[in-house]
Amino acid sequence: MSHTQHLLQICAFFHHKAIPIQLFQRAATFAGDDVLQGEEISGMAEMQEFLKLFEDNHLWKECVDELCQFSLASYDNKTEVLALHSVIHACSRETVDVVESKRNVAYLIIGCATPLEVKDKDYQFRRYLWDHASYMYGGIMPTVFVRICLAQILGDAGMWTQAEQLEEEVLGVRREELGEHHPDTLTSMANLASTYRARGKLEAAEQLEEEVLGVRREGLGEHHPDTLTSMANLASTYKARGKLEAAEQLEEEVLGVRREGLGERHP
Repeated sequence: MSHTQHLLQICAFFHHKAIPIQLFQRAATFAGDDVLQGEEISGMAEMQEFLKLFEDNHLWKECVDELCQFSLASYDNKTEVLALHSVIHACSRETVDVVESKRNVAYLIIGCATPLEVKDKDYQFRRYLWDHASYMYGGIMPTVFVRICLAQILGDAGMWTQAEQLEEEVLGVRREELGEHHPDTLTSMANLASTYRARGKLEAAEQLEEEVLGVRREGLGEHHPDTLTSMANLASTYKARGKLEAAEQLEEEVLGVRREGLGERHP
């Protein structure tokens, strides 16, 4: 299979509009760990081989040029965004060889490429992925990390129901695989609580946030940044539920510790 054919088959599992080349470039430079111990993923080796295409600007540009020459796609040089014609996209998906592997490659790429920080530049990149996450939602996702990334993108897009389902799946796996008190499990609990709050499920959010705060207080201490963040989150939920006295007490604790540790003028 040629590089161009391979690119076309992988793109068949993204939304046909606005596929940013940066998606592949980010995935190619990903240095994290997107697989839980024991997860055996079809398509992992293929993804690594495919992404070598994006280590060479000349090579992937040749592929894009070839797609455009045959009117299979269009490419915006200014935004570096590839778009497949809808009929070509549908035909490519129907004629893919080894569907599971190619589908997994697409999911793994979006997982490796998605930044999870709250910085504006990271949010802006995730906005490019809204249509792709919506299109890919509901498929068989190969790793927990892919679910986390898609949940983040869908949450950014206001698709709270879909984000909630993925975050509940992630929490279930992490509780089973890592245990209730593992930092990653606690992060998943906090993420799900945030989504519950956004959906107005305040009682469920409060319950999770109280669990997280209890474990972090015991394990990390009262002054740890993660504990303080948990206190602030719970205070927000208390306030939303009308528990103003409890919210005020937590907020005063957080402010006191931060004043002492960071000073009066720290952001």
